[in-house]
Amino acid sequence: MLNSEKKIDVIVIGAGPAGMAASIEASRHGASVLLLDEQPTLGGQIYRNIEKTSANNPAEFKLLGPDYQIGLELAHSVKNQNINHVKGAEVWNIEHDTMAVFYALGGKTYKAFAKRIILATGAMERSVPIPGWTMPGVMGVGAAQIMLKSNAMTPSGRVVLAGSGPLLLLVANQLLESGCNIVAILETTKSSNYLRAAPYLPKALMAFTYLIKGHKLRTSLKRHGINFLNGVSDISVSGDNHVQSISYRHRGRVYQVDADLLLYHEGVVPNVQLTRLIKADHEWYARQDYWRPIRNEWGETSCGGIFIAGDGGGIDGAVAAEALGRLAAYEALSQIGYIRNAKRNNLARPARKLLNKQRRVRPLLDILFPPPRYAIDKVNSDTIICRCMEITAGEITNAVRGGCKTPDQVKSYCRSAMGPCQGRMCGLSVAALIAKETKQSPLQVGYHNIRAPIKPIMLSELATLEEGTCSLEKT
Repeated sequence: MLNSEKKIDVIVIGAGPAGMAASIEASRHGASVLLLDEQPTLGGQIYRNIEKTSANNPAEFKLLGPDYQIGLELAHSVKNQNINHVKGAEVWNIEHDTMAVFYALGGKTYKAFAKRIILATGAMERSVPIPGWTMPGVMGVGAAQIMLKSNAMTPSGRVVLAGSGPLLLLVANQLLESGCNIVAILETTKSSNYLRAAPYLPKALMAFTYLIKGHKLRTSLKRHGINFLNGVSDISVSGDNHVQSISYRHRGRVYQVDADLLLYHEGVVPNVQLTRLIKADHEWYARQDYWRPIRNEWGETSCGGIFIAGDGGGIDGAVAAEALGRLAAYEALSQIGYIRNAKRNNLARPARKLLNKQRRVRPLLDILFPPPRYAIDKVNSDTIICRCMEITAGEITNAVRGGCKTPDQVKSYCRSAMGPCQGRMCGLSVAALIAKETKQSPLQVGYHNIRAPIKPIMLSELATLEEGTCSLEKT
């Protein structure tokens, strides 16, 4: 093992709100910090490209709204600290026993050792297979927002947005303001969900600004006269090699709307590839049908010395992610001797207060916008589940009927989850199909056993493996 003096105090993976906040706090108190991120700029998904957008495109910066704009201060603070921010770094392995982080950059691979590791890998859009979803002209709502933030690009033609959740409404408004032709919004949220969520309203009112924001987004869309339907189900896509129409069921009848682009969104789920890789303990969160790593009040996982901060540990939102990043940094600093526990606790009070406020609305949102459990029941046998390997629902079902009872057994039988995404896109869907066929819960079915490398790397890159980090770059 590398001598402790040669280790980096804190390695942070991910430069979104949680990763930036953790890096800032760790550096501010004297720790050496290596911040690794795949993107070329700070911000993660929520604050993507924020510095360049602010400097070069003020009109777009204004359009993206205050929830985006607040990330600018975080990005500036990273630059004001002594943080080694490595851009374009793809982390493909972590060894818990040696606290080593492996990442690829510029055709080479590096192995850096840490005293503490903070994972801030965030969330990703939930992958929900529907008939026709692999057809050109179907995108995630988050993908459309990424294009808007990264390159000020907006879709042309007739656009339909479908699904549920706050992001659906936010992006719909942003696209509308940027001139998109939105012909319909097909919301899968049922009216009965509002009744089920009602008991959680009093607590959510303590974060009333969030509720007001959602009401304004919905009102804005309806004021523009967009065809806005609730309680939609059985969404499917039709066309000759590209999207031409969207069919759906509403109040017992099947309808069809002509479209050139479908933007589909059914919420987000934690990115658990790295926490699965290190064999951290996870739990099944039934309200939103996803796995999340088990962590203590400071974000430390069952793998001592490795923390998870932000939506990678459970969906709480960007502001809460920032607070979680700070809490993880304070505990890491305490463990390696930069601050005492008393100071850690004092520093943590504002972050805990903010986190508690942000979490007041989460139970209501989780009940109001559940995942579409009808979707996996309605897929056709020829609907593709694993996009990378083009494995259909029928192939997976046949594997289960042939004796495969776990995601890894199905993977071995028909090669699902063996593509570049390593199960990120299809893992939950495969487990749901197994659960449906075997009449079990996804908790009983389990999840894929994740192995390194979790990102594709070339043998030529692996051959260049160096201990230590690439040259310091002050962002």
